Amino acid sequence: MTIEADDARARIPLQRTAADEAHLKRSVERELHVQFPSVTVDQVKILVECLWSHFEGAPVRDLVPLLVRKQAMEELLDHLGPRAEAMVLPPASPHP
Repeated sequence: MTIEADDARARIPLQRTAADEAHLKRSVERELHVQFPSVTVDQVKILVECLWSHFEGAPVRDLVPLLVRKQAMEELLDHLGPRAEAMVLPPASPHP
């Protein structure tokens, strides 16, 4: 049996730039506003900014958009009540 050592450089996570983070944040905001049209853009933006700030300084950033989207949806559903569940559309597929 042969054991090959993998390349340590391949395990170094890619660092996102501030522009990458801003783009991901705006993407989450747009998705939430489409799913909850009764909530203003500014309200969605404030919610996303607040939730995103909880992850400032986190060494692993890959799941931040997913975690923020999930928490924001839960908070919006709680805030809007049962009528919101009927409004929520499934997220758009990334591949057509």
